[in-house]
Amino acid sequence: MPRAFITLILLIGTVILGWFYLRPEWKYFQELRSSNERLEQLSAEFDELIKNRDTLVDLINSVSKNDLDRIDKALPKGSQAGEILVMLENLVGKNDLSLQSIGLSAGAEQFSKTAVGPKLGSVSPLAPQIQPESIKDFPVDLSVAGSYESLKKFLAEIESNLRVTDAASLSFGGMNKPEEKVNFSLRVKMYYQ
Repeated sequence: MPRAFITLILLIGTVILGWFYLRPEWKYFQELRSSNERLEQLSAEFDELIKNRDTLVDLINSVSKNDLDRIDKALPKGSQAGEILVMLENLVGKNDLSLQSIGLSAGAEQFSKTAVGPKLGSVSPLAPQIQPESIKDFPVDLSVAGSYESLKKFLAEIESNLRVTDAASLSFGGMNKPEEKVNFSLRVKMYYQ
């Protein structure tokens, strides 16, 4: 009987010792298991984000050189005041208006509130990297004379022009005779980087 009693006491001692030692280890193991599951979820999310980023980079890199040149013409680097003068003079003449005066307001440039998408990392060196705070406007004041139809065609030409242009204001004077030319004052804003 003393042998069975000693075995029983050793067995109970082993269970108690195992309970106090193994219970914290089991809790630690459960915490590691749940942490591992969270890390696997995060890894799956990162894999999905990387896949989306790669798709976007491929899409940006698929833009042709011709389209990139068009974007550069629409929103050129620098105001290019000389090109603006030539372009506006051609548009005025093309639409049967006479140019009375033109004023370039380079000193009044301000940052535009134009929203442009965020730039991605490691994309093609050909892809434009435009930040919203880098877009500036270049106001131009025009004084032209001509008919209403001519002005309407001129504004349509500006609207369809490749260079991004907004007609900011338009004012005109009265006319005494139907064949008389009307004087128009127009402010347009052109944008650049």
